[in-house]
Amino acid sequence: VASLPVAGNSTAVVTHIGLTDTMHPDFGTVWEGAPIGIPYVAVPNGQTMLPIDFSSLDGWPEESDAGPYPIPPGAPIEGGTASQGDRHVLTIRQGSCELYELYYSWPHGTGPSSGPNCNEPGGWCGASGAVYDLASNALRPAGWTSADAAGLPIFPGLARWGEVDLGE
Repeated sequence: VASLPVAGNSTAVVTHIGLTDTMHPDFGTVWEGAPIGIPYVAVPNGQTMLPIDFSSLDGWPEESDAGPYPIPPGAPIEGGTASQGDRHVLTIRQGSCELYELYYSWPHGTGPSSGPNCNEPGGWCGASGAVYDLASNALRPAGWTSADAAGLPIFPGLARWGEVDLGE
């Protein structure tokens, strides 16, 4: 984006955010005994695809992109495996430019017992999920939720430690 022209409303956006405000990075640290920030994992294009059950939790199955999703064993969960928070799981499928995002997600057999399918082995359950083609500007259907409730992907907005460390 460095070579693109500055947006016409850039000054208004920066002023609204705050000219002297600083960013509060939430990565690489622990708060109240749990990791903070939203982790992600890049997986190979051949990563095993797992079924996702959006019907077991009080969520938005009708606005979720059906599985399967490429979630590796031990995938990082926002807040850690014991978290009771948003529990986002983000995976990027290398070679296909696909992003998979889950909200309030649990590996089967570990989640809340609000539905029978959430405790069956194999796969995951979640309150909502979205799949994005990162090579496209296509939006989700109007009014649909996503893993962040705004209908937008989380990953493109994350500041990643490696970028910060390089001064980007």
